[in-house]
Amino acid sequence: MRADVIDASTLDLLRRSVAAGGPIPTYHRLELALRDAMTSGALPAGSRLPPHSQLANLLGVGRNTLRAALRRLEQDHLIESNNGGTYVKRVLDQLS
Repeated sequence: MRADVIDASTLDLLRRSVAAGGPIPTYHRLELALRDAMTSGALPAGSRLPPHSQLANLLGVGRNTLRAALRRLEQDHLIESNNGGTYVKRVLDQLS
């Protein structure tokens, strides 16, 4: 499945996770929320994330915050970025 738009309920969940505040840095809260969305199937493998500037705006975070969260997911081989965009590469239950 290739989805270019995150559905409204997933977007709302991501926004609430980021806005929760507390001692955890925003980029880490966002990373955890994206991982949860992947695990739940809301962001299945093959899903295309919106462009970084658009996604940062939708989530109410800075682009550097978004990039930090995505960098951690990319280091864990959960997403892949290329000239065509950023895609969910695999979901957590597929890890072995």
